[in-house]
This record gives sequence, C-alpha cells and structure tokens, in this order.
Amino acid sequence: MDAYRRPIIAEENGRRHQGLGGSVEECADRRQLCTKYNAKFKILLRRTVILRMLCSRKKKANLKHSATIAVPSMKGHGYLDYTIENHASKAFEKMDELRRNNQLCDVLIKVNCNGQEEDFPAHRVVLASCSPFFRAMFSNNFRECQAKEITIKDMCPLVMQRLIEFAYSSRITVGEKCVLHVLLAATRYQMEDVSKACSDFLVKHLDASNVIGISNFAEQIGCTELYKEGREYINKHFSEGRHDLQVASPRRPARDFHGDLQNDFCTEVYASRLKSLPK
Repeated sequence: MDAYRRPIIAEENGRRHQGLGGSVEECADRRQLCTKYNAKFKILLRRTVILRMLCSRKKKANLKHSATIAVPSMKGHGYLDYTIENHASKAFEKMDELRRNNQLCDVLIKVNCNGQEEDFPAHRVVLASCSPFFRAMFSNNFRECQAKEITIKDMCPLVMQRLIEFAYSSRITVGEKCVLHVLLAATRYQMEDVSKACSDFLVKHLDASNVIGISNFAEQIGCTELYKEGREYINKHFSEGRHDLQVASPRRPARDFHGDLQNDFCTEVYASRLKSLPK
C-alpha cells in the first residue's frame, strides 16, 4: 500500500511546501487525480487479496472443491454456459451413500455361492449405466425388468460387491488372488473398464510361470487384448531361446497365478463357469 501511495503523497507535500497551491480548479484537478489513483489502488489491492485466497484454496483443494468453467453460450451475446467439472462424481458419491444406507434402492441383487447367499441393494439406473448386460435386463421385456429381487448364481459375493462398488465410485482394487475372478465377472456383465483394468494388471505380472495359463484363460473368455499380450510374451521369450515357460491347465489358470484360492474365493464355482464357456 505504501509503495503506491508514496508518490501521490510526496507530490502533494511538495506542492504544499513550495507554496504551489494553485487555483481552485488546479486543486480540484489534483484532488480528482488523487481520488482516481486511490480507486485504482483499491481495485489492485482487492485483486491481490482475491488471488492470494485462490492460491491458498488451490493448496488445500480436494475432491469436494468444484471448478466452474464458463464459456460463451450458443444462445448469443449476453449468455454464458457454466459447467461444474465434478458434478457427476459428486452425484455418484451421494448415490453411493444412498446405496450404503439402503435408501431409494429399487432392486436387490441376491448372490448365491455354494449355498451361501448375500444381498446387495442397488439402483437400476446406476447398474445399467455401466453394464450393457444390466441395461438389457432392466429395459427389455425380461422377467427381471419388473422384479424387485434378482438372484445371481455361480458368482462369488465378494466379486459382485466389487463390481457394484465400481459402478458407483469408478474405482476398483484387484490383486493376485482375485484378478482372474473379477475379470471373468466383468466379461460376463460386459463392464469393459473393469476388464481393461484387470487385463492391465495381468499384463504387468506376466512371467514364464503363468503366461500360458493366462493366455489360455483370456482366449476362453474372449479377452482379445490380454490374449494378444500373452502370445506376444510367449513368442518373444521363445525366440530368445527360453524353455522355462510352464504349460498350465486352461481349466485352472488361477492356480498358476497365485496358488490355492479356495479360502478366498469360490474356486469351484469359478471352475464350473469356465467349463460352461464355449471352446
């Protein structure tokens, strides 16, 4: 503030000390000039404060802070179109909260695995938005279209839970013990984003002990990208003269990837699902 006001004050003090008061019109002009500069300084100071506030907000920014984008509207002069960037993610967060509290849910997914059943309340529109399988189920003249409860067999509840959570949050966690099961379920329900995530995980973990089993598994479920990556890995290492590639049973590729899974997922159901796939 002092840096901007000092020249104006010095000018006024100099005129007073030199006795250059001038005419009434000159004094009025000087006062008007001082007022003008002071107004500009206040505007500049206000902008500085706003910029500092924005900078501090950016440092503390998180997903709850929304960014607003304004662009000229197609309606013409005098209109602006405003877009809230994270509106969709915030809306899905609220819907996920409603799901977890079993509020406004219009369908109950009952998952049956080895005689054990687990229920998952959900919203039809959310499931249909990320799965063509559920969209066809809920929007055509199928029996499930009007049903309040839908029973799904041959599916591990933990896998279905992860798929439903992905539909609301766009996030999914996969690891060595579950990735093949999640990939199989994502392929069954045509959730391409989940399939791509699982395929990417598997490609990053390909090695001589699992590549043949994973390639056979990818071929059976129709995961072309994963199958292509697996074949390229095999061709590359065979061309390098490596003979330590282990031939795995196409029926149980999960064991080749991470040992025994019976304590974590429904391996028997998983194997039966593979047998039902076309050869």
